[in-house]
Amino acid sequence: RRPPRSTRKESSAASDVYKRQVHGASIIAHYSLSKKYLGECQSTGNSDTSVRICKLDTPQKQESPQRKLKTAGNLVIPRKPLHTRHIRPGNAEKREVKPVTEPDKKKPPPQRAKVLEKKKPGIRIWHEEDTHLHNHPINRLFRLVNSFLVVCAKIKNECTPELQREFIKLSNKLELNIPRRQVTNPEFFKAKENIIAVKDKLLRVLYNTLNKDNEYSFELIRMPKYFVGNGNNPMLVKSVLKQRWWWVATEFIDSANLVWTQWKKNKIVNLMPMIKKDDSSISTATSTEVTQESDAKKKLQSKSNDLKPSFLRLCNHLEGNVHLGNKKAMFYNLKIYYESIGKDPFEFIPLTFHIKEGVGDREYESFLEVYRKLEKPDSQSENVWIIKPGENSNRGKGITLAKTLKDIEKALTDSIKEKSRTYILQKYIERPLLFNKRKFDIRCYGLLTAVNGHVKGYFYKEGYLRTASKDFSLKSTSSKIVHLTNEAVQIKFDDFGKFEPGNKLAYADLQRYLKLHHPHVDFFADLLPQVRGLVMDSFRATHGKLDPRGRQLTFEVFGYDFMIDSEFHVYLIEANVNPCLEITSPVTARIIPAMLDNSLRIAVDPIFQPPFDFCCSKKNMNEVLPEIKYELVYDSLIDGEELEQLNIQ
Repeated sequence: RRPPRSTRKESSAASDVYKRQVHGASIIAHYSLSKKYLGECQSTGNSDTSVRICKLDTPQKQESPQRKLKTAGNLVIPRKPLHTRHIRPGNAEKREVKPVTEPDKKKPPPQRAKVLEKKKPGIRIWHEEDTHLHNHPINRLFRLVNSFLVVCAKIKNECTPELQREFIKLSNKLELNIPRRQVTNPEFFKAKENIIAVKDKLLRVLYNTLNKDNEYSFELIRMPKYFVGNGNNPMLVKSVLKQRWWWVATEFIDSANLVWTQWKKNKIVNLMPMIKKDDSSISTATSTEVTQESDAKKKLQSKSNDLKPSFLRLCNHLEGNVHLGNKKAMFYNLKIYYESIGKDPFEFIPLTFHIKEGVGDREYESFLEVYRKLEKPDSQSENVWIIKPGENSNRGKGITLAKTLKDIEKALTDSIKEKSRTYILQKYIERPLLFNKRKFDIRCYGLLTAVNGHVKGYFYKEGYLRTASKDFSLKSTSSKIVHLTNEAVQIKFDDFGKFEPGNKLAYADLQRYLKLHHPHVDFFADLLPQVRGLVMDSFRATHGKLDPRGRQLTFEVFGYDFMIDSEFHVYLIEANVNPCLEITSPVTARIIPAMLDNSLRIAVDPIFQPPFDFCCSKKNMNEVLPEIKYELVYDSLIDGEELEQLNIQ
């Protein structure tokens, strides 16, 4: 039964007096912090009641959120006034104060380079883990977008307060302007139309940031058209473009806003508006290479040859792309670049000689000097060399291995007589890193965009391994199935796909293999940064040579091939202007379509944006936005000033 009203009033008044007394005692406790140990209690000033302040023990268990303790010197004192139920008048006790020892401060870990020098003497790291453009606005935006996508995926399944706070934090950084009352409602994330609306805002921020950095003024074009030529899996390119509901396919090049062809067509590139009118900076080698390349390509089949020069058009090939996709041009560009910065180029690419006129060439005499040194008995080299066409070659065509000087001279003489081309004579990597006793190389991708004369280079973070179908051996240099890992070569043999589907492996497969057989090496921490750095160097080495006239809108995807030797040194082998897009394994089925979608999202979508105000788009848009796996590693506006001083053009 409840007590009478008068009794309750008296009890309440007594409680108020008691609370005021305890509150006064807590104030005195905070006032006496300067003493080394708490003394005896002091009076609160009330003549009726006295409360004693006591020495407190260090709490032995984790404190509740209602009573957080703060450490000050050797004392543990309450952060807030004590609650009435923790101190009873007249029952306070004196307790010994146990000094609180501060946790030992962990020493900062040593720098990564020093750790590698001690634990991994065979690994050379030339580039920092983060590139010089790590804090570029585009890279910061990519990281924010990816973090936001992860939170969106989690919050859709489990809407917790922590995820809501993270969602609000990231949306504010991205300036998405999502009302807070909507975010706090768990039902908001279950509706598909809400997720699509958030995706629309996110894409708008992404596109506007890319255009702003390229100084491009966006103009909406309703229902742009694309043309995809034959060759190199055109159905995959069309399927990726069909996911962009605002695009329409066409069979006529003259009416296409996006022209995607297997090889570069000069008549299309030449119609692109130019930002730079001065052509004096264009090297004569570029025009020669373009002429040789265009003569070797097949003519593009179309129903119309008259292209509109004033039409807003974007094509998938850069002017001057031979400076990367041409083996001899890439060799010269990298050699000049590394020598200009005081580095040995053959630390990053295999030892190479460019033979123009067969065995009578001056460069061949330089090769003979090296060959004779390696032929000495004290040399540990097998003296194996690989001969490649210097231009107009891909997918392993025209490549031979030779072990004796007689075989090398025969290969050069016969090849130069048959075709009027030059050749690359390169030292073969005789001790490569093997995967289950078989040779492999790494295929990864780089993207170059040219907008209003601003050239930017991106590195794609995912790639795959191409493996050989037979165990590695130098006993026979004529067996292409052992030494050439190109898919176009391996697919011709019966053992193709015997060990791995399509002879393809993911980065994670190599990481597991290294962890088992080479536990001191980490692929993602030790080897992939070298790959990324070499892609960045290839962009920097061709500064001013790719897109020399400053075309308004062009881009290109390059396929890079790398080798790793037994001491975990990464070497750049070549870059391809027409990387294979065929899907022959689960690994390539996951990587190549995602790479194409990422490339179009960066190079094409900001120019031809979807009409966000078109309500019918909600039926056609996918609520899932893929992660951005590109990283900006080269910016002509930032790198140009330094590179122009090197005089590498």
